[in-house]
Amino acid sequence: MAITASRVTTQLKRHVYPLLQDAGFEDWASRKCWRHRGERIETVEFNSFNPYHATTFGATTASVWLTFGISLSYLRYREPVSDGPNGPRPSEPSMRIRGTIAPGPGDTTSATDPPSHATADRPYLWIIASPEDAETAAKGMAAAFTGYALDWLDKEWPLEDLLQVLHTSQTEPVIETHGPASSVWLDAGLLRAAYDKSLMPPDRRQTIDEIEAEIARRAAA
Repeated sequence: MAITASRVTTQLKRHVYPLLQDAGFEDWASRKCWRHRGERIETVEFNSFNPYHATTFGATTASVWLTFGISLSYLRYREPVSDGPNGPRPSEPSMRIRGTIAPGPGDTTSATDPPSHATADRPYLWIIASPEDAETAAKGMAAAFTGYALDWLDKEWPLEDLLQVLHTSQTEPVIETHGPASSVWLDAGLLRAAYDKSLMPPDRRQTIDEIEAEIARRAAA
């Protein structure tokens, strides 16, 4: 039986969406949802693929790239933010703390379609090529949220820890990982010279300035 994105959405509604709704994600638009907690906003996006991108990524049009973002008042957005009925709706790429929730062992079942290189080269994709895959993937996503991802979305990341990864990481500053491909990172550009703030690209330098300013503000409060 052919698998479509709408069949996947049916499984997401059955197994995953209720968990997010119970966790306070109150604003929904298609496969995106937001939770507003004062000045902090979290979003979860169940990204799908058009035929071109499915071919490029070695996936299917029913496959899912599951991402999330966390916005904090002291870190600027990367692009203009639209408004929804419950407040701002920033997109995941516009947020400065971002993450990927990837499959664990056994979370998809197809062995022949799509090409086998997809899961090896891009382990963060939920490869879905059959109705059985759709249910298995949705249950795997639910297990990921209850196992660790909801904790990531709830966590108050210590400012000193964020500064530490900014100063020491040679690539995108990874804050925390789970399994082979799930991670949370600071979207702050690539580091050109470790420990030398004057040689850092503007995004990383700006992020450090914003976090240091927030630390100073809290100390003075």
